[in-house]
Amino acid sequence: MYSLKTVFEKVLWNSRYVVLIAVISSVLAGVVLFCVIGLESLRTLASLSGYANLTMALEERDAILRQGILREIALIDGYLLGAFMFIILIVEIFKDAFDIKAHSPLDLLYVAAAIALIGLALYLTRGSELEKKDRADFARQETKKPMSE
Repeated sequence: MYSLKTVFEKVLWNSRYVVLIAVISSVLAGVVLFCVIGLESLRTLASLSGYANLTMALEERDAILRQGILREIALIDGYLLGAFMFIILIVEIFKDAFDIKAHSPLDLLYVAAAIALIGLALYLTRGSELEKKDRADFARQETKKPMSE
């Protein structure tokens, strides 16, 4: 027969899986949120294409524009919520990485893999910003060149 202390320790030790379920579900919720918001953004763009119809009455065009602006504000809130969830997750990973007691090289490998994946995600998201900057610099240089005839 198990003592009360042994049962309590087992329950407490196995409760770590509840945290794992919460982390995995948070990551999945963040990914799903970004996907849903992305699809809604496309739907909003499609509905705003009707605004370009010049034969439509001005009141109808204004209604389409107002509805599109309100939708886009809600979508931006969704993007911010998803980003906030990921930022909290990243902070928690780094906080836990400092407290880890490596009992085997595999533990260190897991921490290194998590940090490498975060670095890769930051690099991939930063890449588009650098590309835009390069294009803007190129456009600025092109406008400064004298026109040759």
